[in-house]
Amino acid sequence: MISPMFICHGPPELVLQDNEYTKCLKKVGKDINPKVIVVFTAHFENKITTISNRDDQYTIIHDFYGFEDKLYTINYPAKGSKVIAEKIKDMLDSNNIDSEFDYNRGLDHGTWSILKLMFPKADVPVV
Repeated sequence: MISPMFICHGPPELVLQDNEYTKCLKKVGKDINPKVIVVFTAHFENKITTISNRDDQYTIIHDFYGFEDKLYTINYPAKGSKVIAEKIKDMLDSNNIDSEFDYNRGLDHGTWSILKLMFPKADVPVV
């Protein structure tokens, strides 16, 4: 198991930049080999914890305005993992933490902008 990491996403155009931070993200992505990525995003708020539960490809949410046109055409074709989503829910349930599944939510820019830099092939399931 890889230790948890906190990664701040910054502005949407970070995905287009070449600087020390983006170089670091790319290096970390090459150095680790996760089997799945579990994301906690602040871009969605609910009264209880919500877990994306899907095996198919996520839609990409371009949840920002006023940036260059290129940003609105970026895609990140990551898929989910129902198996991992179920395991996460079981762990939360066993610790009396209310949660529910979401079967439709896409990936917000706070998620896809970082993952596109770290794992550009989108070949690691995301929950």
